Amino acid sequence: MKKFYCLIVLSFFISCVSSNFSGKFEDFGLNSEFYKGLEFHSIDSLRVFDDSMRISEDWLTNKVGKAGIYRSSDNQSLIISNGLVYREILINPEPATISYKNLQTDEELIRSVRPEAELVINGIKLTAGGLKGQKNHAFFKREWIKDLTPLEDGFKFVGFSVGKIVAPFEWKKRSQWISAEVDWPPKGTRLSMQYSLEKASAGNNLFSKREIIFNDKFLGSNIDGWVSNVADSSSSCANEGKAGEILAPEGSFAYISRKVPKKTELIYVKLSSGTNSLIDFGMGISVIKGKKNFHLMLDSSNQKWSFYHNGKFDYFDNFDKTKESEIVFVDSGDSLDLYVGNFGEKLKFCGSYPIPGRFKEIDLGQKSSKGETVSRQTNDNYSRSKISEVLFYSKKMNSNSNLPENLQLTIHYDIYDNLPLISKFFTLQNNGDQAVLLNSFSTEVLALVEGESMVEGSDDFILPKIMVVSDMSFGGMNLKSSQKAVEWGTDPEYLSQVNYELKTPCLLRVRPPIGPHQFIGAGLGFESIRAYEMPYDSTDRERQGLFSRKMFRTATPWVLENPLMMHLRYADENSVKNAVDQAARVGFEIVILTFGSGFNIEDTSSLSIEKWTRLADYAKSKGIALGGYSLLASRNIGPATNVTGVKPTFGNSPCIESSWGRNYFSKLYNFFEKTEFQVFEHDGSYPGDGCRSTFHPGHSGYEDSQWNQWVRIRDFYRWCRGKGIFLNIPDFYYFSGSNKCGMGYREVNWSLPREEQEIIERQNIFDGTWEKTPSMGWMFVPLTEYHGGGEAATIEPLAKHLEHYSQRLFNLLGAGVQACWRGPRLYDTEETFQVVKDAVDFYKSHRAILDSDLIHIKRPDGRGLDYHFNVNPFIDEKGLLMVFNPTDKKITKNLKVPMYYTGIRDSALVINSKKSTETRLKVNNHFELELFLEIEPRETTWFVFMK
Repeated sequence: MKKFYCLIVLSFFISCVSSNFSGKFEDFGLNSEFYKGLEFHSIDSLRVFDDSMRISEDWLTNKVGKAGIYRSSDNQSLIISNGLVYREILINPEPATISYKNLQTDEELIRSVRPEAELVINGIKLTAGGLKGQKNHAFFKREWIKDLTPLEDGFKFVGFSVGKIVAPFEWKKRSQWISAEVDWPPKGTRLSMQYSLEKASAGNNLFSKREIIFNDKFLGSNIDGWVSNVADSSSSCANEGKAGEILAPEGSFAYISRKVPKKTELIYVKLSSGTNSLIDFGMGISVIKGKKNFHLMLDSSNQKWSFYHNGKFDYFDNFDKTKESEIVFVDSGDSLDLYVGNFGEKLKFCGSYPIPGRFKEIDLGQKSSKGETVSRQTNDNYSRSKISEVLFYSKKMNSNSNLPENLQLTIHYDIYDNLPLISKFFTLQNNGDQAVLLNSFSTEVLALVEGESMVEGSDDFILPKIMVVSDMSFGGMNLKSSQKAVEWGTDPEYLSQVNYELKTPCLLRVRPPIGPHQFIGAGLGFESIRAYEMPYDSTDRERQGLFSRKMFRTATPWVLENPLMMHLRYADENSVKNAVDQAARVGFEIVILTFGSGFNIEDTSSLSIEKWTRLADYAKSKGIALGGYSLLASRNIGPATNVTGVKPTFGNSPCIESSWGRNYFSKLYNFFEKTEFQVFEHDGSYPGDGCRSTFHPGHSGYEDSQWNQWVRIRDFYRWCRGKGIFLNIPDFYYFSGSNKCGMGYREVNWSLPREEQEIIERQNIFDGTWEKTPSMGWMFVPLTEYHGGGEAATIEPLAKHLEHYSQRLFNLLGAGVQACWRGPRLYDTEETFQVVKDAVDFYKSHRAILDSDLIHIKRPDGRGLDYHFNVNPFIDEKGLLMVFNPTDKKITKNLKVPMYYTGIRDSALVINSKKSTETRLKVNNHFELELFLEIEPRETTWFVFMK
């Protein structure tokens, strides 16, 4: 790689930061928001991370953990931490993650170093960071670092910057539907590490297609591997513990030396002249090549580079003593090629000199202008200068005409306040003059400690102790089924694992399942998918679920929008107005024109737009958000439009990059822009299907079909989020802007008898809230017959089934879970109205605690008491326990209520809703509170817990 090019790129970044970018990065097709607030750093400017920063308090019950970027005490590593999680990235000789752990357990997850990212561009595999030479991949030891070398053919690290986390898209917050304080963008810190890759420019092709044999960036406190040579004890080559800093009297020698590996063909050195004022003494480089010595000195007095060779001097102008110098020596066989330059500027070719033989030895430091180790001290002044970097490169490898030119890669690491969460993605800029093809990439590559060791094969290994999810999620309603871009693979380099077939899943890659096969034009850019990572501190299912729920609250805070929803069965004007009026009266907040209602969002005729604009305005006047339903996947449009050459997830499905698909999304944008609908229920969201058609206008073939379709729907959802449009979607699109997806939904269950539906509903809530907050999932209540079942399964007429209707309301609202109440109305009599109003008032009066985490006490079984228990240590109502008795008998019981996650440690004030009494009860050493329950047959009651 051409080192001077990297420095020019870094200079460009700095100039952009200093001018607040002024939209500069938009010229590259990238969102300049990524780069706002970044401040370039040297590693010395960062605070050293030490053990005192480790946090012992439980972040789930205490607000602790301020995010920051630190350095290791030896200046060799960048550290991403908030006292809860710790990721250490070695930066010398090239970046590589060497440690990753949850600080509350101190369990190490890294067992082997891998690249920070992998990309295939123009068919060529390129890496960013990473090291080779680790002999055993079962664990990693720091003393092995000195034996590791950079990977060939890849992006090389050029600098880093630190700033605040930047939002990937806008969110128009609907505060009336949120009961908690949330931040967007989330609070935290971003580390952006820049890498560069280029092929050739300005007639010089010095660094490309060479292997780095040796690299020393002099970041630590010692000069291991170098021999120090000083004239007296007052001089040093590691002054004040800073490796490569030369301190010596002017006119006195002080330098370091080492042998040069045999296969070295190019030597690169970066150093500064420092404070020396003498003409014939100063900072320089001596090299033995063949049988001859030559010396290049930084002559700061005359502002020249002085080159002594074959008994004579040559001088080169444009030397700038305020900048570091870059010097390059190239072995051309019987001659030596010399290049010089100021840091950040173009290297200058100085000439080819008849010096045969190979490089043998190099000296760096203060000598005479001829490279003599003499002392002719003329004053009492001391000179201070610095060696910044030395690289030895091999001979050029075979050239490859497909190697892309002038690419810049920036890997971003976001660490969040108050939870052990790190997210990661990269941006790629094409600064060349030709398009490049990004065939595939991995945002994250980690060789992790296995979750379990098994000699025999298994289809169900326990995974490493870390939660990893991606924003490229689809094709499922839960974490496990939707994470198509998170790949837990085997590691063929891990030869000492106990599994005989080497099939332990312990190598993590986060990458698109297909492609993306994206052409990046000259001057344009690309943004990768994101990985979200949280090392666990426990194997307890509840605690791991709390990690997940906190992640979603932080990274996708719109999931906390939790409006009460009605599914309206009819789309005529009278039915809509009546439903809006009823919703407003009882306190519901949105009305959705459901499937089968006759609503057609694809009808963008002027008559349709006028009607729905009028009704949306009417709903807004009543404080109600109006929305509608649309089906995308599982439709059969036609052979020319459908997914081709693969088996679709839903049997039939249109390709959304077909002409029909692109027109469909155009209609959606048009409808919402003109009508100002505030809710969208999008059924059959894109489930991740590929398509082998070569005739669809939005993709060229199979390799780019999945990426292009996903980006199409992702960008639409992001647009909706920026407009404040509530998204009710049966798929895992939270990271793209979705508010909810299903929480246990199977249509035929709602054709069962009413009493059975009550139990199943509570089971679905219990099962669906392990990884989701209550507000993240929608349930379903068919007020009219749905999938059969007759009168026994139906709530309508509502007035005839008030006890059941009330039970369903408290089942759901008592857990903070919203359902789609599907029917023509919410009440049919004043008595029915009061039943609904009572439940809604209960929910709204306790909204903050009911929208909080649900702790799992016992799964409903219909045989005895079951419970919802919502907790939140950060508000006044610390807990709310709903108790259900589904039996025909009175039940008394002493229940041990798990109080740990309420944050209450000594005693709690318990408010009994039924008796309207207050009692103070003690919390025992096991964080339990013993509560006496006396629950009548088919009774529902609740208790509020306060400090």
